[in-house]
Amino acid sequence: MNARGFSSLGVARVALVCASLAGLLACDPASDQASAPATPSTHGVRIASLSPGITATIVELGAHERLVGRTPWCQSPGEVAVVGTLLDLNAEALVRARPTVVLVQPPSQGVDPAIGALAEQYGWTVTNFRIESLGDVAAMVPGIAQAIADPALAHDREKLLQRASEITARLDEVLAPLACASEIGEVLLVLISSENADAMAFGQGTYLGEFIERIGAKNVARTPGYPTLSTEALMRTGAATIIVLGGHASDVVTRLRIALPQTLILALDSPQLLQPGGGMIHGLAQLRALIAHACELRVKDAGGSP
Repeated sequence: MNARGFSSLGVARVALVCASLAGLLACDPASDQASAPATPSTHGVRIASLSPGITATIVELGAHERLVGRTPWCQSPGEVAVVGTLLDLNAEALVRARPTVVLVQPPSQGVDPAIGALAEQYGWTVTNFRIESLGDVAAMVPGIAQAIADPALAHDREKLLQRASEITARLDEVLAPLACASEIGEVLLVLISSENADAMAFGQGTYLGEFIERIGAKNVARTPGYPTLSTEALMRTGAATIIVLGGHASDVVTRLRIALPQTLILALDSPQLLQPGGGMIHGLAQLRALIAHACELRVKDAGGSP
């Protein structure tokens, strides 16, 4: 794994966890039939996205009406055909969607050769975007803008790139150092997908672990990747602040607050955080605001003033 990267294996693991979170899915996979007609599009550019993060970025760019294919986990306005995933491609549905551009976040084992063969047969353009760090997200946004620009539309590329510039500027804002971040002690950021599931920590080399460090806090999770922690293990981390992600964690949060009265335990339900891409900036802003709130609570507990 890249020392600062978000591994492709981690991407797949987070995506699978995301799929189980209530409210995350914008579609019902069971309702999407292989016989569904091709998604209509008024643009010459017809996009099939095989990554929820890429799809969210397209939506942020204001180009969702060009989408004609998506994964079961993608959130997008309107009716867009499900064409499978990189690990479970529905080639028939993908061909029926009639894309001109296929956007891919390649897994660790590489892109399915079937995609390349289909692209050659039908004349598609396939573009890969790795999302292995926050820097990759910043580079991906203008990259997607260029990949989906419609040459038949006047100034389309320029408009999309302008929108991409606005998105990356917002990313820079949420990544700026937070003056008080170092005051909240070591931070542990974990995802709990259900009341009975162990926590998944964001360790070294993960994009949210990187976010914690970028704003000036210290990530207590030293293990690379996404270590799994039981509730008992959570209590032994020594973190001064624990932030629990997910909408199914209320019982765990309650137990932690009882068992660790000196530890600041906070919760955040923000599915956008779990899809690295242009759409996660809203979630990062929420996480940043929560950490700023933690600063205020620490100052209040210490009897000082901000």
